[in-house]
Amino acid sequence: MQEFNIRFVRLEPMHVASVTATAHDAETQSWNRLKAWAEPKGLLSQPSLRVFGYDNCQPDPNHQYTTWIPVENEVQGDGDIRTFDFSGGWYAVTTVHGSDKISPAWQQLSQWLKRSEYRSGHHQALEEAVGMNGDTPQITFHLYLPIDRPPQDSSAQ
Repeated sequence: MQEFNIRFVRLEPMHVASVTATAHDAETQSWNRLKAWAEPKGLLSQPSLRVFGYDNCQPDPNHQYTTWIPVENEVQGDGDIRTFDFSGGWYAVTTVHGSDKISPAWQQLSQWLKRSEYRSGHHQALEEAVGMNGDTPQITFHLYLPIDRPPQDSSAQ
């Protein structure tokens, strides 16, 4: 089992472009649709590109995945791409290497939350894919579990 480390992160508010896909491979489809919309606009060429997503945790045929990328405030969606303001919030975050580690890590985060002094926040849980540069099978993911308040330790990010 991979070592389980948690850090606390405050995601700042951001304007995001978003698309949701419903399919067996909803993660791939939502990313491909967002990529097809964003690439011609030059939105994926930023060195600081961040890609976030979340799952509705339902089995096929109702499996959905939503993918977000932060965009400038003046960017507007079209078609099935929508834009909105995400308010940010505090998160307990762990990192995994490879998509096969995501589900067990969410289970560990859930167990950690039950034992911790924190309660679940009301903002969106997120997965951040790091290194979305093609068909890399071992993408690194930061898993963001919303928490109800900032940590007591002032060294949190």
